[in-house]
Amino acid sequence: MWLGWQIGRVPLGQQISYFEKTRAQILETMGEKAAAEFLGEALFTVAAGSNDILEYLSPAVPFFGRQKPDPADFQDALVAKLAFHLKRLNELGARKFVIADVGPLGCIPYVRALEFIPAGECSAAVNKLCEGYNKRLRRMIGRLNQETGPESAFVYTNTHGIVMEIIRQHRQYGSRIFFLACCRFAFRGLRVGSVS
Repeated sequence: MWLGWQIGRVPLGQQISYFEKTRAQILETMGEKAAAEFLGEALFTVAAGSNDILEYLSPAVPFFGRQKPDPADFQDALVAKLAFHLKRLNELGARKFVIADVGPLGCIPYVRALEFIPAGECSAAVNKLCEGYNKRLRRMIGRLNQETGPESAFVYTNTHGIVMEIIRQHRQYGSRIFFLACCRFAFRGLRVGSVS
């Protein structure tokens, strides 16, 4: 799910608009009371922020007028926008949420290639950016739980920690190599995704 700029992706706000239309059909079919119970029991899983961070990391072209905000301001804005969307879903009847944080994007092949990171290593700077966002996300989820009261529940999932554990202990999880891209292709004699 995507919060910000649209480049071939459906932003989270648009996805919620689609849900709003589906909700109207549910209300029409089930009636208000049954629909409220149905939506109150549904589990809404939200994984947002990765594409926004990847867009932020993309090289800026100064003459297009795009200036990158300070990392802390960017993280704050991203979390604020997600909070707005989660509140909107809550107003539409969603009550149970699982919100995934952003994984260690500094370890994905795209970022490693973008930052010229040697094989077998991750970008510490990018992972720090993700961790800063995740800390803000966790605090925001705590605030939402206080604001919405006991009828709603927002649960934070630490996907970043899980993926880092798998990367660090990859042999324990049955993988010999963990830094390969899922798809290899040749480009002018370079094998992208191969371990050097």
